[in-house]
Amino acid sequence: MSYQRGRNHGHRHANHITDGGSLVKRIDNAARTPIYLTNQNGRFSISQSQLKSLWPGAMDLARQQGNQIMYAKDLINRPYRSVEERDSCNLAIDFLRSCSVSMSAPTSHGLLHMSIFDGLAKNALDSYRRNDAPLLQKDLKNLMDFFLCLTRLFDPEHGIGRAVYNEVIDMGLCAAPLIAIIPPSMYELTHHMWTMTSYDSDIIVRMVKAIPPPDQKDLGEVAKAVIAAGGDATFAPKVVVAVFY
Repeated sequence: MSYQRGRNHGHRHANHITDGGSLVKRIDNAARTPIYLTNQNGRFSISQSQLKSLWPGAMDLARQQGNQIMYAKDLINRPYRSVEERDSCNLAIDFLRSCSVSMSAPTSHGLLHMSIFDGLAKNALDSYRRNDAPLLQKDLKNLMDFFLCLTRLFDPEHGIGRAVYNEVIDMGLCAAPLIAIIPPSMYELTHHMWTMTSYDSDIIVRMVKAIPPPDQKDLGEVAKAVIAAGGDATFAPKVVVAVFY
């Protein structure tokens, strides 16, 4: 699985920064005072300017916490309700950690900070080629969990950083043909992408076009079923329009 960089989809912004353990609004300290992100795999530091370019909402969260140390649970600002929720938040911090290592270092899987996605996508593709249905189901769930963690990071409240906006879009488009094997999961993935782009209807059209026509129809049928059941009255109709009109 691979993706192409370079699309200009736009960006978000944030301007809150910290100084030591107390929060201030001084732009001149942004490059000098790091933020420490912590999860079950340890702690790492990242400059405020780099973090803001990846995850604008982090600065707002740091201001709310009142210090420069952030934990995985701060993504949801409440105790974990499940092991899956905990794992998703920890994976989100791992994603930021990989981003902070290098913004452009090439590897055999593409850019270094995309290697988490590449590994998950490769596993799913290999399972599909081997026709290993139980393993494929597990691998697709792992891939969906990754996009859930991205949605925790990049929901409209937190924003998505200009440094990774294009890559997140490309990961969604790249994953779509695999995820579309399970139509309800494709519906969920498309919803994740719609949320992360601050409800841009164009991404729905692009996700539909990224999958084969039979899978497009199945996706549309899922959306129709959601509407018939009295579900989402905003997103589901947009999917139906993108598929059938």
